[in-house]
Parts: sequence; structure tokens; C-alpha cells
Amino acid sequence: MPKNWKTYKLSDFADINPKVSLKQGNEYSFVEMKDLNPSQKFVTTSIERELKGGSKFKDGDTLFARITPCLENGKICQVKDLRDGLGFGSTEFLVFRGKENVSDSDFVYYLTRSDSLRSNAIQMMTGTSGRQRVEKSALEELEIVAPDLRNQSQIASILSSLDNKIELNLQMNQTLEAMAQAIFKEWFVDFKFPGSSKKLVNGLPKGWSTEVFKNQFDVERGLSYKGSGLAESGEGIPMHNLNSVYEGGGYKNEGIKYYSGEYKERHIVGPREIIVANTEQGHKHLLIGFPAVTPRYFGEEAIFSHHIYRVRPKSASYLTPQFIYYLLLQPDVRDQIIGCTNGTTVNMLKIDGLQLPQFNLPVKDIVVKFSELMETIWQRKETNYLENQSLIQVRDSLLPKLMTGKIQVKA
Repeated sequence: MPKNWKTYKLSDFADINPKVSLKQGNEYSFVEMKDLNPSQKFVTTSIERELKGGSKFKDGDTLFARITPCLENGKICQVKDLRDGLGFGSTEFLVFRGKENVSDSDFVYYLTRSDSLRSNAIQMMTGTSGRQRVEKSALEELEIVAPDLRNQSQIASILSSLDNKIELNLQMNQTLEAMAQAIFKEWFVDFKFPGSSKKLVNGLPKGWSTEVFKNQFDVERGLSYKGSGLAESGEGIPMHNLNSVYEGGGYKNEGIKYYSGEYKERHIVGPREIIVANTEQGHKHLLIGFPAVTPRYFGEEAIFSHHIYRVRPKSASYLTPQFIYYLLLQPDVRDQIIGCTNGTTVNMLKIDGLQLPQFNLPVKDIVVKFSELMETIWQRKETNYLENQSLIQVRDSLLPKLMTGKIQVKA
């Protein structure tokens, strides 16, 4: 054991499910299990709900998923930016906090992410298959090894510097995306594009017209695949699927699958193409009809599954993926798309939903200018994403070495 390190029972080292005073019936920030991203340190939420039960926590606490498969998938995050610093969430969270004069809350977060603690927690899981969970009482008895408080803070500082850069890049990408959507609205909804005139003809700028999707877009449904064709990560061909689209739109990198079975040429999709979710459980319209842009870093050729439509501009159209993507996010267009969905338990988007909607078709030069500007933004976002992947690799390689004392920090 390294110098200045000692053995603790986990319950003596950190507070587990510490008391937080919240009033029943009041509204507080609410964190769902799906909000936790295993590759990110922080979780935030803009949702507020009435308190009726669940785990309670405050800013700086660590939320630790205790149920399968969330624990195995590493859903462990430090919560921040709660309204008034307080919140609640799923009953399937264990909440960890540094113990006064014993442990640093940031160090406790990294401790819970360590392979040693997680693997022990997984071994302690009990219950029926598919609903197994680790109990607080079992974890409390787990023995861990940790340094003194000063060294804890130094270790947490090193790892936090990487996570803070990751967080900065994520925030930059959110800002860039908000800017892009604002520019689309200003140019193509408010008609305040470069060189615009206040004079309108039939409610539209000169040269603009009302158009229908089917005259400008080609729409194709993806591959109906067999599970036996799915391959390990990095093997086979990348396959964009329903889990590749975020609720509200945007590409979800962790949703990519790989496929080694048969497919046809019509199922191929390249980078910078538009895919649209055509399926959703329930009828809240959180996912169905929303678009995503296929990234460059999955290569020049991928395929897409049957729960996805690919939307391409026709060969004679001057519209671009950049224009189409933001067009599909507009409320008036979404209303028309949603009008073409149906189903009972599973809601489906008919292909008509991407053929019948009407929209305002701008003149070519404005579309070109907009697309060039958006491409610059998209490239910056991809650069930030790739930098984050490198930072995550460095962090994850350092974490076990620092948390076991194999790499010593200077006092």
C-alpha cells in the first residue's frame, strides 16, 4: 500500500444516500436515469417535477446507477446546476458524497467510477434476472483503499482538469448548435438574410416560392436487418439506427451499431447525410420525425436501419443537407410531419410525412451561403467531439493508476 494510504469501509469513507431536506409536493430539479452519460462527469437537467418520492441530492453529489444494465454501462455522474442546488431523481440511484474531514467529493466521484468499486458492486447485485440491483447495505461494507485528504484533492484535480475540458467542448458545441438554429430562423423564417429587403411578394421575399417536399427530396427506408448480422464494435460496416438520433434531433454517437450481414446499395449512407427517426414508443413525439446528420468519422460508407429514413436532395435540387436538417427542426414543418404518424403502442411515421409537407423555398444563393456557414460550424463541432474522445481515453487510462497509487502525485 502506498504511503499515506489506508483501508476504509466505504461507509466510513463516504456518505451514501446522505440526508437532504426537500418538502413533499414542492417542485425541484429532476434527474432521470437516461440523463446520465457514462463518458461525461457531469449531469444537468432543465426538468422540474413535484416531489413524490425518489433519491434526493444536492449539487456536487454523485449519482450511482445501482440497477442492471445501467451499472454495468457505467451510468455514474456528478450532478450540478440544480435549481437552488437541490433535486431528486430515480429510486435506482445511490447518492454518494464526501465525508467531512475524511474524503473529497470529487475524489469520491472518481472512486465510484473506478473499475475496482464498480466490479465489486456488480458482483453484489441481487434479484431476478433483468432487474438485479446492488443494495446500499452491501456497498457500505466494501473495503476500499484511499490516500489522505490532501492527496485525494490533488488526484481529483488532475482528473477534473480533463473532465472540465470535455465539459467546455460540450458547452461550445451546444452554443454552436444554438447559433446555427438561430441563424436559420433569422434567414428563412424571419426573412432577415444578407441583402434582404423588407418588401415581400405574396408574403415571401422576391424569388422565393412555396414548395412541397416530394419535389425536392428523395426518401428511402433503411435495412430491415437480422440480429444475427450484428457485429462487434469496429467490425463490419457502421449502421445508423433509431438509437443514433437524439430526442429533439441531433446525432447520438453512442448509438452506432456494426453489421456484417447482407444489404443493398439503397441502404448505403455516406457522411453529411440526413437521417430521420420513423418510429417511437408511445405518442409524445419526442423522437419521431426528428433528424440527425451522419458524421464524417464513421467513414465514407455506412448503412441505416429500417427505423430510419434517409433524406437526400434530388439531383436537380440545389438544396443541401445543411438546409434540410434545420428545415426539419422548424415547428411548422414538424407539425406537418407529425400529422402523418399513426400507431397504437408503437408510433410510426409514414413516408408521406417526408413527401407531403410544404415549405418556403429560398433562392439558391442564400441556400449556398447558409450551407457554407453551417459547414464551418459542423466541422468545429466534429473537431470538438474528436478532441473529447482523446481526452476521455487519457482520463480513463489515468484513473485506475491514480486511484490505486500506481502513479503518485507530488505533495
